[in-house]
Amino acid sequence: MSEKSTINRRKFISDTAKVIAATSAMPLYSYANKKESVSAPKTKLAIVGTGSRGTTTWGKPVVDAYSDHVEFVGLCDINYKRAAVAKAMMGVNAKTYEAKDFDLMIQETKPDIVIVTTTDGFHEKYIIRAMELGCDVISEKPIAIEADQCQRIADAEVRTGRKIKVGFNDRHTINSIETKKILMSGELGKIIAVDFHEYLD
Repeated sequence: MSEKSTINRRKFISDTAKVIAATSAMPLYSYANKKESVSAPKTKLAIVGTGSRGTTTWGKPVVDAYSDHVEFVGLCDINYKRAAVAKAMMGVNAKTYEAKDFDLMIQETKPDIVIVTTTDGFHEKYIIRAMELGCDVISEKPIAIEADQCQRIADAEVRTGRKIKVGFNDRHTINSIETKKILMSGELGKIIAVDFHEYLD
């Protein structure tokens, strides 16, 4: 792999927080307009867990903003029909797989990065297996739900030489960033506590 390809992958990983911000503040940020000349091969991505978070937070926004640099090659879910729906929603030509065929997806599509957006309790399983099969990983938060799972992930990262990154969403939205600036500025006086709630559905 060329040095430029490696740099593009690193840039993509570091910019994923911006993609998350873009999903909630798209009128303020238009990352899709950042066009760069592409001479290196596209970074190949796969998703395991094609529910709403995988499809609408990671899948479609990444396609819209980074299609010059990345390509989805595989979509995997315990519900095969959901993976097929995700493929249509994202507008990609990725192959779809059932969760039991995760290893087969990696072997056939050879992604550079696997994005793990399954139910939290299964993050560890797919993170470690993806690294063992030679992929870097981006995981939706939380990375795992138990301390021993986190330790096994850390051990696998060392053992395989692959990298794991954890994505966050509301921490990086424009309203959260501006709120933190106000709190840190001292404008409101001494802050004793901050309480944040995100209500879904």
